[in-house]
Amino acid sequence: MNQARPNTFIVETLLASAHSGDQAGLSAVLADSAWKLITVPTYKEAVWTIRRLQVPIVFCDLRLEDQPWPEMLRKFRMARRRSGVIFLSTEGDRSLAAEVTRQGGFDLLVRPFNREQIFQSLLLAYSQYRLDWPVGLLRRPKIEESTNYGDGEPWVVRLRER
Repeated sequence: MNQARPNTFIVETLLASAHSGDQAGLSAVLADSAWKLITVPTYKEAVWTIRRLQVPIVFCDLRLEDQPWPEMLRKFRMARRRSGVIFLSTEGDRSLAAEVTRQGGFDLLVRPFNREQIFQSLLLAYSQYRLDWPVGLLRRPKIEESTNYGDGEPWVVRLRER
């Protein structure tokens, strides 16, 4: 008799957002997967959690508590340098996505979330974390020509010096 083995591979991810829709949406997408979502509503709790847990991926609302996102990114990097930070936003454009990745963020996901987009971003960020790649910038080829971030174009990695 074949019995399903329980999933023993668990990866904790952090969600820093006060939007109840973010928690519900990401929890639904990650429900039957190896990704365990830890949710905190504030920026300070997020920094505290990153310092105490080995969280490889951080989802963060771009406008969390009216903190400037570059400052949040800097604090997250100080707490755990290798964590991939994926920002969440209600609006996004090519220039904002490019600026997020230029400053060291991993990705920018626009609400409503697309399941494939979430998993693609998660897997790439986790791969970078596990392989201990230098902090890199992920971008799409010809980003200035792409208007849909869920269009299935391949991602490329552009590394920068530490």
